[in-house]
Amino acid sequence: TSYLELINAFKDLLNFKRNEVSTYKSRYDIGLDKIISTEKMVGEMQVELEELKPFLKKTAAETADLMVVIDGKQKEAAQTEAVVSKDEAEASAMAAEAGQMAADAQRDLD
Repeated sequence: TSYLELINAFKDLLNFKRNEVSTYKSRYDIGLDKIISTEKMVGEMQVELEELKPFLKKTAAETADLMVVIDGKQKEAAQTEAVVSKDEAEASAMAAEAGQMAADAQRDLD
């Protein structure tokens, strides 16, 4: 009987280890599939990025050109603002002077 018990214990241990190895193999297979799919996606993204590089360079150049134009327009706007502010100050002074003259004229009439 002891020999049969040893054989049964060995069979039980063998089945347990087979299940354990099967579980580990399954985990490794799933992990490998994920790595392979991730590698494929990364490859596709790299191709996509390579295809977009000329467009990105063109867009960056256009943006740089546009920034130069915007900078020039801002400088023009600042100069125009300075002229307008000066004209506004002169007009305000003239309006104040005209208001003073109108008040003097009204006093003279009264």
